[in-house]
Amino acid sequence: MICWQCHESTQGAVCVGCGALQPPPPKSDPFEVLGLPRSYATESDAIEDAWRSVSRKVHPDRWAGKPAVFRRMSLQWTAAVNESRRILSDPLSRAWYLATGEPSPPERGGPQPDGDFLETIFDLQMMTAADPDGARETVRQLWDTHRSQLDDAFRAWESGDGTLDGVEMILAKLQYLNTARTQTGA
Repeated sequence: MICWQCHESTQGAVCVGCGALQPPPPKSDPFEVLGLPRSYATESDAIEDAWRSVSRKVHPDRWAGKPAVFRRMSLQWTAAVNESRRILSDPLSRAWYLATGEPSPPERGGPQPDGDFLETIFDLQMMTAADPDGARETVRQLWDTHRSQLDDAFRAWESGDGTLDGVEMILAKLQYLNTARTQTGA
């Protein structure tokens, strides 16, 4: 990237040469915004540390006495940094972003689990009233199974031994199971 003010090569939010705040990327990649490698296995501490580091550089208070263009870019950067943290802090959002390039699943459409899985979800809803403890345990087991599948898929992808082809379906099932977890207290 070339600094808009001093025209030197730079990386990150602030030019190391002249100290000018740079425009945020037009379509913010959360990993790029926080300066993290694209990885599902990113630790939450690394995300928080990166968020703090970039936030300090772009925070509006730091640019308060500067011209309006800096203050505007500071606000844009702050929004991008906070959104990046939100996406990357949640493993399922991070997985969705890596698999699709979008920050969240669509409100409508998207992959639909098969009838057997949906029937299982319906059965769990019925079971919740009759046997809440059994429903809670079943939901935990299903959640653990699908989270393990998700983790395995990303482990294979990150090692170069797999693709993310089935990840959207796993995530769709996890969305249903997340609702079931809330309903059963699992």
